[in-house]
Amino acid sequence: MATDGRQTRWRAHNEERRRLVVDAAIEVIEAAEPGAELHVQQVAQRAGLSRSVVYRLFSDRAELDRAIQARILDEVLGRLTPALDLQGSLHEIVERTIRAYVEWALAHPALHRMADHDTASDGHGPLEERLSSIAERIRELLMTSLAIMGGDLDDRDQKAAEVLIFGLVSGVFGAVRRWVLDPGPVSAGALSQLLTRTLVSAFMVHADALGIAIDPDEPVEQALARALAEAEAGA
Repeated sequence: MATDGRQTRWRAHNEERRRLVVDAAIEVIEAAEPGAELHVQQVAQRAGLSRSVVYRLFSDRAELDRAIQARILDEVLGRLTPALDLQGSLHEIVERTIRAYVEWALAHPALHRMADHDTASDGHGPLEERLSSIAERIRELLMTSLAIMGGDLDDRDQKAAEVLIFGLVSGVFGAVRRWVLDPGPVSAGALSQLLTRTLVSAFMVHADALGIAIDPDEPVEQALARALAEAEAGA
């Protein structure tokens, strides 16, 4: 039991030092120009550790990069999740979610540069996982809303919607990536509006194909309440 206790404390100690290293890496990235090469020695010095200790905490550079990217993407996800609810109209929900992301990217260009490419050789690293999480949250909201409004989606339609939503989310990340590198005369607000129009238009087209009439400026809760009332009246 004593040995188990020591092992538990040692694991906790190592986890704390891993967090310290990742915190230090993010500070180094933020202080540098977007795209600047990150050196382990820089991270070790900022964390107050030796380079060898960093490599004892992480099996290799790839694991360290994945840990850094995961932390950054978790911050992005934390910014987006509160915006992804059914408060407001479809247009408002999409716009506030995109604006939250665009404003974060503008404020943290170096972190965004680190986060916007997959660090896993098999393509299933932190970026893929977080994009999937965002897409799944959006899919759940849309499927619930469409079901209440009378949209009868079979398994094929639901799978197609899943693929489409992931593609749209990935497309937004790609557009913001390009914009952060060279914003030109396009402001954060203008980009947010452009992306919002694109996503809302895509959603409207597919809703129409399902025979569901949606007003993108009507509060979603109001639309759902009306749809439920109509369903109950017709029962």
